[in-house]
Order: sequence, then C-alpha cells, then structure tokens
Amino acid sequence: MIKNNFNNQGFTLIEILLVLSIVLLITHFSWNAIKLIDQNRAENQFFETFEQDVFYIQQYTLLHQRRLTLLFNSSNSGYIIYENPFNPPLVERKFDENIRLNTSAINNRIVFNTTGSITRPGSFRLIIDENEFLITFPFGKGRYYVTKT
Repeated sequence: MIKNNFNNQGFTLIEILLVLSIVLLITHFSWNAIKLIDQNRAENQFFETFEQDVFYIQQYTLLHQRRLTLLFNSSNSGYIIYENPFNPPLVERKFDENIRLNTSAINNRIVFNTTGSITRPGSFRLIIDENEFLITFPFGKGRYYVTKT
C-alpha cells in the first residue's frame, strides 16, 4: 500500500486566487473613492479661497478708498490682487494644476472700485477636472454667482 505524505496545511490555488481577487476589488473601490474625495477637496479649497479673496478686496477698497484689480494668470494657474501694477501684489495665489480658467470674456481681470463693487460686469469659466463652472459678476455688486454647467 502506498502512503501519501502530502502536507494538507497549505492553501489551494483556488483559495489564493479568491483572496487576491477580493483584495483587488477592495483596493479598486477605495482608490476611486480617494480620487473623488481629492477632486472635491480641490473644488472646495478653490471656492473658499476665492470667496475670501473677493471679501478681502471689498474690505480693502472700502477701508483705503483705492481701486484693486484681480488679475488671472491662466498660464500659471493662479491670480494676483494688486493696486498698482508697478508695486508688488497684495495677494498672489496659485492653485491646483487640474484647475483651468477661461477668462478671456473679462479680459483676464476684474477691477473693483472704491465702493467695493466691480467696474464692469462679466463672467468666466472655471474647469476642475471634468466639472465646468460659470462664475458671474453682475453689474453694481461685489458679489458673484457660481453655476455648474
């Protein structure tokens, strides 16, 4: 009689493949969730910073009775806030490389007068990954509106 000396303490190929496929599925869904969270973080960070900068411009113009300009730099993915183009900017912002601006409709700048309102109404497009937003500055107000297109 032949005696089998096989070690039955190991795993079969089917068991190993099943565990690996479960691990890969969990990793795949976790990675997609992390990408979505990162995309939302970039959107929220941009809009919060932009809103704070617009409020800063309004307060500065009312307090100092000076005009300020918000100049978008599409090639650098950012914008600056300045009073005089020959002086250093008051604020300089850079944002995520996934954020693209199309500010040609407003000539790449928004000018705020001494009362905190803008001198020319206009709107520009903001593209964050696949999401597109239209930011509109109406006439006579320093506020702006964001619509997702």
